[in-house]
Amino acid sequence: MSSCIQKQMQSLFGSACLAYSLAYIYDEQNRDNIKGLTLDVVKGWKNGFIDDDAFVSKPIEYINSFSKDKKKNYDKVKIKTLDDLPSEGLYTVQYAYGNLNHFVVAKRGQIVFDSWENSNCVKFGKPISYRKIA
Repeated sequence: MSSCIQKQMQSLFGSACLAYSLAYIYDEQNRDNIKGLTLDVVKGWKNGFIDDDAFVSKPIEYINSFSKDKKKNYDKVKIKTLDDLPSEGLYTVQYAYGNLNHFVVAKRGQIVFDSWENSNCVKFGKPISYRKIA
């Protein structure tokens, strides 16, 4: 066990934007519950779907831990604006600013959830892709 638990947790939660975004989309009962969303991230980490550095290494397994409608595909689709998103649904959208990346939840034309509220990637960067999950 690491003797720097708080440092490890700071690293995990400080980089968990995709994990939080996926939990926000697929765990509808916890959308407005920070404790519930955080528990989702911890469960995903404990179950091996999320790595120690918060990389969601098994996104389908993580998503399926919430969803009764089991998913099979997780594809990266390039976009230039939020208006490029499909007309229906919520999506995890990757923003880039320089060498920084950040994920948010958006619907066509609008961000609906950002775990880092005022992210420089969103403020100064641009959307570069979304994850199409089916």
